[in-house]
Amino acid sequence: MNSVAVEKTKTAFGVRAALSLMPENSQVAKAARLGCSVQTLYRWCSGAASPSEQSLARLARCAGVEQEWIRRGGIDE
Repeated sequence: MNSVAVEKTKTAFGVRAALSLMPENSQVAKAARLGCSVQTLYRWCSGAASPSEQSLARLARCAGVEQEWIRRGGIDE
């Protein structure tokens, strides 16, 4: 696995971890709060797409974590 694939996988794990920390109970509510579609959330979670810097910042703020935590795959260093 090349380094780009590893980074995308880490980010996808981090996105899933951050979404689990949001208080909303449904993917629909989480997507609405983040200003994206449910399909976009699924693409972020699967690693098929990565959130933009703006979306990553919004996700981090809504989940109460740092952007870098998401990029590291939801792992504290």
